[in-house]
Amino acid sequence: MKAILGVFIMTLLTGCTGLAPKQSKAGKPSSIDQSHSVRVSSFENWRLVGRIGLQRGSKGFSAGFRWRQVGREYEIWVTAPLNRGTYRLEGDEQRAELRLPSGETFSATQPEALMLQHLGWFIPLNGTHYWIRGIPDPAIPISQENLDRLGRWTDFQQDLWRVNIFEYMSLDELDLPERLSFVRDDLKVRIVIKQWERR
Repeated sequence: MKAILGVFIMTLLTGCTGLAPKQSKAGKPSSIDQSHSVRVSSFENWRLVGRIGLQRGSKGFSAGFRWRQVGREYEIWVTAPLNRGTYRLEGDEQRAELRLPSGETFSATQPEALMLQHLGWFIPLNGTHYWIRGIPDPAIPISQENLDRLGRWTDFQQDLWRVNIFEYMSLDELDLPERLSFVRDDLKVRIVIKQWERR
């Protein structure tokens, strides 16, 4: 059960090269790039609904998920396939709580410590908080970044993860990812977002 939970939370919180985007000049964002980043960074209260797919080696699967964010408070639900229930991770900058379909609940001050203790690994939740919106985490060095003609990131690398944004959708004139992926080593995570909402 913990192994299944680990895979799903990893999938949700963290992944496939595909497009050939236009590269940014000298790695310095233009005024258009900065404008896009500022607008998306200010989008702090939101809810998304979508699906995730995970592939590691010859094994893979997909699942539904929801993510609600209000400031730094988050709630993430992952619905496992084959009627194995829903997992929930919630918390803020001070605490994190993991709830299994069985009703068991585990808590810690940091989500990374919680996952490491109960799942045997951890991933950068703070980074993924930005990546899911199609922008790099400003606190982590960025490399190999590429931008499209509208100044939106199409791919970049942070914290040993390769992030790719294949398609965007509009929400009140704000461009947010519709299809994206994260890759690290042999783990490939594909995400399709069906709906973004302001909260």
